[in-house]
Amino acid sequence: MNLNIDKQNIEALPLHEYREQCGKALDSLWESEWIRMAITKSDRKNLPALQEIADKLAYRSSIVVVVADGSVGRLIRGLTKAISGKSDRADVIVFGDTLSAFDYARLLDQLENEDFSVLAVTEGEESLSWRGAFACLKKLLISKYGQEAAAERFFGIAGKDSNLLAKDAADNDYPLINWPEGISPLFAAGTVGALLPLGVKGIELEEYLNGFYDMLADPAWDLDAADYSAARAVWRKAHGGEDGFMVWQRQLLPLAKWRENSRTIWMPGDNFLDTEDVLVALLVTEKEEEDVMMPYFEGCNEDGSLNLLLQERAERYYEQEALKGRAVKITVPQLDSYTLGHLAAYLQLSDGITDFLLKK
Repeated sequence: MNLNIDKQNIEALPLHEYREQCGKALDSLWESEWIRMAITKSDRKNLPALQEIADKLAYRSSIVVVVADGSVGRLIRGLTKAISGKSDRADVIVFGDTLSAFDYARLLDQLENEDFSVLAVTEGEESLSWRGAFACLKKLLISKYGQEAAAERFFGIAGKDSNLLAKDAADNDYPLINWPEGISPLFAAGTVGALLPLGVKGIELEEYLNGFYDMLADPAWDLDAADYSAARAVWRKAHGGEDGFMVWQRQLLPLAKWRENSRTIWMPGDNFLDTEDVLVALLVTEKEEEDVMMPYFEGCNEDGSLNLLLQERAERYYEQEALKGRAVKITVPQLDSYTLGHLAAYLQLSDGITDFLLKK
């Protein structure tokens, strides 16, 4: 496993009561479509075509706006914000979960002097906010580039319950990819809905899927990798409390918010005293893509590294008495394409096991 899962703070919980059920959960989950796609590697059959579309979008544009909302929007935003793309690729902006005129004005100002493309993604029936974003961006695209050229800058991904996007694609003859049937956005990190936006940023899609596959196939799941899932189930059932993520690095904040029914604690900004009923997963990247060497100040890292200071502070919070019995620490060595896939699969499988345990 390419992640370090520190479980010392949950060792006192009665995890043994759930470990046998974790095995049953894994057996059940292995029948789900998202795991079948990953284990059989059928998720790779369309990679060349996806890469071609991603390249077209990325090289024509400095910005690709992904029209998405709800769980789909959180999925795409979480993955694309967690990792930097290649310098010669487009930036990805997720937009579609707001009716705020301020948000629209800010986006339109940003696009005014930029070449941009649109990727519309919907897993089901389009919401009001999604339809508004779609209509606005489509009109802007046509106004800026003309009807024919705009069609080259527009792609769609739609589920079977889509109304607006599926009909619009048929009426205007632009490419439309099917959202994989039977896979919800909470378990879609290995599907086209995540892969195409990541490809736009220049993420190595095959390496990402390799990491995804290796996590699911890791033998640790037959040993103790499911302890975090068991701890979440124990906590919710015994305490009636929540579980959530504690995040110190801003690029990981959208990734933490992707996971439904979890509270997100942003440190050091949030008041941790307000989260005494939360079982916490401290999520931290060991090696950030950037570091800042700071001048001396009281409490600074002795080497001046801001990244090392953050890790020291996060470790100190993890070790404090208040977190005994209600925290794990998930350390990612560094977020490259492979490790992002590894982490996404870990979060999804952990969620699936917890959901199974809570239904028992």
